[in-house]
Amino acid sequence: MGISVDATICFGVVVDSGDLPWKKYDPETGENIYESEEDWWREINGYKNPYEIWEDADNKKPGITDEDEERYYDYIHQWDKRYPMPFELLYFWSYDNTDNFILCVPSSIICADGCEKLNISKIKVSNQAKEKFREFLKKYKIKKQPTWLLSALYG
Repeated sequence: MGISVDATICFGVVVDSGDLPWKKYDPETGENIYESEEDWWREINGYKNPYEIWEDADNKKPGITDEDEERYYDYIHQWDKRYPMPFELLYFWSYDNTDNFILCVPSSIICADGCEKLNISKIKVSNQAKEKFREFLKKYKIKKQPTWLLSALYG
């Protein structure tokens, strides 16, 4: 048995998990308020699904049909396309490491597993994407300068 290693090249920064802006904790329960960075991004950008199907976190409203559910998830998908996150979150070196992550420009990511070749000519990152990423870092007080990173993910 061996260990699988994936290589990733991206334009970004290494951050401590405590510096991630969506890591906000409920003072009473101690649990993170947001389930994911996508949930956080949607909330801060005014997302509201007019086709709500959930009564609470675990239960759908009575009478929800397959068509209702499809419309609900389609709305999410379309909203995400209109308001894309200017970053992607990657694991730093292991799925078990939840202390550090990589935040990077989504279009800058290229990966290879095992002995697969990395074709860096496929990386196309616009200056606009880099600038949106830098603005995101500044807005959320992540005081790191993005650069090209090569990382190994052990899994």
